[in-house]
Amino acid sequence: MGHVQDPLIKRSKKLLPTQGKGAHVKENKSLRIGTFNVRSLVNKTVGVMEHLNDQGCDICFVQETFLKEADSVKTQEIRSYGWEVLSNPRKHRGGGGIAFLYRPEITLKVNEKVAKYKTFQVMESLLQSDSENDSVRLVNVYRPPYTQKARYTECMFLEEFESYLDDLSTKNGIPLI
Repeated sequence: MGHVQDPLIKRSKKLLPTQGKGAHVKENKSLRIGTFNVRSLVNKTVGVMEHLNDQGCDICFVQETFLKEADSVKTQEIRSYGWEVLSNPRKHRGGGGIAFLYRPEITLKVNEKVAKYKTFQVMESLLQSDSENDSVRLVNVYRPPYTQKARYTECMFLEEFESYLDDLSTKNGIPLI
């Protein structure tokens, strides 16, 4: 049977320069960036982490983590697989939550000042390269489904998301949503 590439993990087109061994030589390293709606990282950490490692992923945008702010044991378990985690749990209800999982050699600078929205959850982090002009703004977005408790229509989401995109366009870094 042939190799099947995971459709959620793609090789980034943007190559981030790093210093090579020669005096004037630069080599390029590409990143494998993925997105994964895990529907509870809490009860399937082993499977998720092994999958990301098998796929050679460097950064993963994760949705529906179901992590809580006090889940330090789960965060430590993720780190034991050789990953760092920036988590943004849903604060007022169970479920939901988003996160960035990334390799420790990668430096992410989380933006703590992202506006809050009713119809979706968003998290931003800046991925710095050697050049200030080459930074990439990673944006993880999760829009929960319409429910009796969360009666937010697609139209309401699109209005809020347009407002978010207007704000995003004023920030430095090439956005990767």
